[in-house]
Amino acid sequence: MKTTVEDDFGVAIFRDGSVGAPEGLCLQSSVDREVLKSLALDGSIFFIDCEDPIRMVVEIDVDEPSNDAYFRVFHPVGGRFLLRLPSGELQVSGCATWAERGVTGSLSVAPGAYSVAVFSREPLDVEKYHSEIRRLVGGDDLKFSERVTWVGAAGFVLLAIAVLVALIGSVWLAAYPAVGAVALYALYFAIRRFSVRYRRVDEVREAYDATLPVYILQLEKLEHAEGHSGGFVSAS
Repeated sequence: MKTTVEDDFGVAIFRDGSVGAPEGLCLQSSVDREVLKSLALDGSIFFIDCEDPIRMVVEIDVDEPSNDAYFRVFHPVGGRFLLRLPSGELQVSGCATWAERGVTGSLSVAPGAYSVAVFSREPLDVEKYHSEIRRLVGGDDLKFSERVTWVGAAGFVLLAIAVLVALIGSVWLAAYPAVGAVALYALYFAIRRFSVRYRRVDEVREAYDATLPVYILQLEKLEHAEGHSGGFVSAS
């Protein structure tokens, strides 16, 4: 399941449908994080604290592996945490929404205790990301896209040189890099607009980025809750 969590306090809450928010949890400009921590350590809830306002996609996988097409760009955060789901209804929302008895997303699972593991794509591993894009679009097409990007960058460098030369005082000499910059920019934008090959790479990259959650939660059913403790993840 994927859901988008929004919260002005920067907290995403995961809990059983029977667990209500304590009174006075969210004040006008703050949230009582000590109360959240107490509930989390008991396994009644699990939460991710980003501290700043959030609008992020979260994926939840229950007793199944995550999508291998993008899971390789994620890394584990913390260990495994206990989450009790006695009613079998996992509810997700921001802290403020929870305080107002609201729900952003829900998922039916087998009632019981679960072990929660968290994976994050922040910070992004650039090498793994490019490797995945290369797998999706093909090495030749990705190289073509990168060469086009370098054309645009070269145009910017020539424009900067033209400005620098003009500031020094030689306007006529500045015309040479300026003409080169215009030519490269014209080529760059023409390729971006008319090249089917370039647009395909761009569209695949955008579609891939749109599917990536910020966090993946993997839930595994526990036979016994004894020996497992709850917790939370702080993104700071």
